[in-house]
Formats: sequence, C-alpha cells, structure tokens
Amino acid sequence: MLQRLITLVIASLLLFSCAAPLKIVKPFEQNVEKPLKQIALFPVLIGNLKKPTFPLIDAGIFNKKPNDRALQIIDMETTVIDSIQKDAAQILTNLLKTKVIYGADLQQLKNYQKLQKERNYKENLITNDSKFPTILMASGGINPFRFTDGKVSLFFKDANRYKGLINYLCKELEVDGIAVSYSHLQLNNVQVLGSFAKLNMYTHFYLFDSNGVLRAESSATTEGFNVKGKDIKEYELALNDFSALFDKMIKKLIQTSKY
Repeated sequence: MLQRLITLVIASLLLFSCAAPLKIVKPFEQNVEKPLKQIALFPVLIGNLKKPTFPLIDAGIFNKKPNDRALQIIDMETTVIDSIQKDAAQILTNLLKTKVIYGADLQQLKNYQKLQKERNYKENLITNDSKFPTILMASGGINPFRFTDGKVSLFFKDANRYKGLINYLCKELEVDGIAVSYSHLQLNNVQVLGSFAKLNMYTHFYLFDSNGVLRAESSATTEGFNVKGKDIKEYELALNDFSALFDKMIKKLIQTSKY
C-alpha cells in the first residue's frame, strides 16, 4: 500500500516536471467598448475516457481493464466534477477580473428555467462508447449545444453552429458572455500485451461574447504517467490535476491577450 502511494505521488509530481503541451488557439481579446463584466460558466463537461486503438491486439488487451471499471471511473468523475466547476470559476474570476456565474447562481438568472426546458439537449451528450456512454455535466448547467456523438471540440470548429445560439443565450440570461470548459482523460502509448498505457488529462476552454464571437480559446494536456489501468486511484490522480493545468492555461491565455 505504501509503495503504491509513493508511486502515485511521484507520478503526480512528474505531471508538471516537463512542459505539458499547451496551445493558445485564440488569445483573449478584450473589447473596450463591450467588456465582459459578467459571464455564465456552462456547461462544464467531463468527456468519456478516450482509450487506445493501436496496436490492435495490445490495445484490446489493455482496454478490457478500464472497461471493466467503467462504472467506478464514472462515479469518481461524477463526484469531482462540481469541484472542477468551482475551481474553474474561481480561476476565471481571479485572472479575467470578471464576475463568473455558475451552478446554483446560474439557476437563479432570468429565463434560466425557460432555457432548461427548451434548450437542454441531454441527448447530445451521448457518445459512441457503450462503456462510457455519456459526457458528464456539472450541477446547475444545461447543454444547449447539438454535439454529435459527444464530439465537443469538433462542434466548436464551426461558428455557424453556435454563434446565433450564444447570442440568444446571453440575451435570455442577461450576461455579457458564455464560457465553456471541457475535459477528459485519455489513454495512449499502450505497451506490449497491454501491460501499461500512458494516462493524461486534456482540457479545453472557450469564451464567447454576447454576439456569439469567440473571444478566447485554449487547450492543454498534462504530461501524463504510465498506468496499469486497473486502479481507480490512477484515474482520480490524473483528474485531480485539473486546477493546476487550468490555472496555467488561463494565465498563458492572458499573457498572449490582445487589448
């Protein structure tokens, strides 16, 4: 037990010992004439676990381990997602110097109940993975977006899909913008006969203004560490680094800002 704990602690330290891939897709663009004084943070999402596909035999052997523990992994993610939402809101408040509305406070906004009835597309959170069938959503959020097979990042590549909707949401909620946080755990680099694979966390952030214009976008991935795939603590450890990674990502976003 002690040896396993030491191993997990060392793995956690290694997550940020090297520069993790961090990409600023669009630097934060502040509009003096239309500042983002208050934004609504929703939805905050944790996507389905991404599993290796190649080499076919090795991946097939390894994937049986997370598949057998799918319910436990989902339960763990469900337990921590509200903390992730809270941490993301606090980081955005501190770094963007704006009011961030989420969770219970979001539910109190004007016309929220209306949007919850008319624009909460839970069916678009369904994935094509039977073991991890849905994207998880933090409390107080709704999903107004028409994702296909749970492919969040693909959806936001086309402004025609979201621009008018974001404008509508901001008007209904009387906010200056919408922020979306999407994260997932990912396994890759599977070893011979599925003995090990590398586990890391991926996170993506989008910020839109009330006109539906993308004001900022960034993504980041932890360095990751090798896992056997059986221990739930390994998945929890990877997900627990959300706050450190998100903070680093938003700080970098601010550093490259266009004012």
